[in-house]
Amino acid sequence: MHRDGATLRGIVAEFAGLFRTPTSAFQVHVGLPSPQTALLAYRGLRNRLSVLRALGAGSPYWHGRDSGLASAHSAIMRSYPRTTAPRTSDLDG
Repeated sequence: MHRDGATLRGIVAEFAGLFRTPTSAFQVHVGLPSPQTALLAYRGLRNRLSVLRALGAGSPYWHGRDSGLASAHSAIMRSYPRTTAPRTSDLDG
């Protein structure tokens, strides 16, 4: 999905501090032909999110120290707004 400059500037203004936090993430973006296809794909993968997260777990280290977590990145990302998977009920609207 393409966002225009004004929308992106608004998001950056709202979450500016968070965007400066290094998370060392790897993302894969997949284009799908329609919103309906995207919802079907999401629903099909939703019950496998924990496995995908485990496979993509980052380092347990944060600023050179062991965080005690399997993935420091996952804990940091959960603290950010709008970063969790939407509830299935949110997708029906």
